[in-house]
Amino acid sequence: MLNVPISKLDRWLLAGVTLLALAGASLALRPDATVFLKPLSEDGYYSLAIARNIGAGLGITIDGVTPTNGFQPLLTFIQSGLFALARGNDLLALRFVLAFYWLLYLGTAAMLGWIAAAAEAEPARKLTAALATSLVYLGASYLFLHHFNGLETGLSCSSWPRLGAIANRAAPKVGSAWPGSAAYWAWRFWLASTPASSFWSPAFGNCDGRRPAAG
Repeated sequence: MLNVPISKLDRWLLAGVTLLALAGASLALRPDATVFLKPLSEDGYYSLAIARNIGAGLGITIDGVTPTNGFQPLLTFIQSGLFALARGNDLLALRFVLAFYWLLYLGTAAMLGWIAAAAEAEPARKLTAALATSLVYLGASYLFLHHFNGLETGLSCSSWPRLGAIANRAAPKVGSAWPGSAAYWAWRFWLASTPASSFWSPAFGNCDGRRPAAG
């Protein structure tokens, strides 16, 4: 817990984070006629259709008849549970799905804020670092679309910061030993495979692969 005084800047940052979080939540609360519209994408509806069929007990199919394996299983199986919970009400199921995306979106911003606060050496600036990082993440339209497009990208964006933090903690405290560790190579793979790596990488290490000095 960040037990530090809240400055005027922090209050403005918190207000911005709250506003963006509420804006994201509004997607699940839109009027019925607009719930199916963007930012959900055409490709996203493919996995959603499979999830709906699984939730309805029709098996892993796109049309209710033909088996398929062309989808990202983890997200699709999670979504199938939400469709099953909606009991055939596709509109309600999609609201559940968008609410799930929102939780991932907010959770990722919170995780990155926590990482930024941990990386900030000055205690008085930890809360500012956390709020500013969360605000930048929530305000990035590219990342917003990744979380709400119906694809696995939102789940991926949510998973990688945590895995990166684990890899960074596993690295030796001596910077010169860090590039030779297995955690370093996991980290480099993460940088190469993550769409938003340019945003996340400063929170974990420098571009030359050296781990930041421990605070």
